Amino acid sequence: MVSPTGSAADAFQTFCDMTTAGGGWTRIKSTVPAALVDLLKGASGKQMLKCADASAPHIISPAFANAWSWAGAHFIQVPGTWIVNGAPQTCGNNPEYTSAACTTWWGVGCGDGPGDTNKLFPGVLDQPAQSCADSTSAHTNGAFSICVGAGPTNYGFYSVFVRAD
Repeated sequence: MVSPTGSAADAFQTFCDMTTAGGGWTRIKSTVPAALVDLLKGASGKQMLKCADASAPHIISPAFANAWSWAGAHFIQVPGTWIVNGAPQTCGNNPEYTSAACTTWWGVGCGDGPGDTNKLFPGVLDQPAQSCADSTSAHTNGAFSICVGAGPTNYGFYSVFVRAD
């Protein structure tokens, strides 16, 4: 059980990753209120996506100070050096797909523009065209497509983690 406030009322059962990139990662789900996610990530934290709780493939964001959201009108762009399976990958702030009229955007992402460039757009899918997803789905491309199945749709389903930087 984890309780970011120290109160039993805020405690939740979760999985913690104590090995990837130095450990200290707490798995979060949309049932964990955004305010508690903010406490877990601290004033400046990172987001990690994995194909499953204990899987090796992962994507780690640069540190960010923005408030967490599970149901935003857009995601938070965090350009910079991301870590994909242990290797640095640059990713910018091209807003491709951010015009999707969804209230399912969550967490942080980035984008290098259209085509097969590095991108991570959490909470939206590219097929059918700019459709809304959920709190475990994201559109990816380039080096960021670590959990994508076969086919033309560049999206995957993830376990979402945060930690303080």
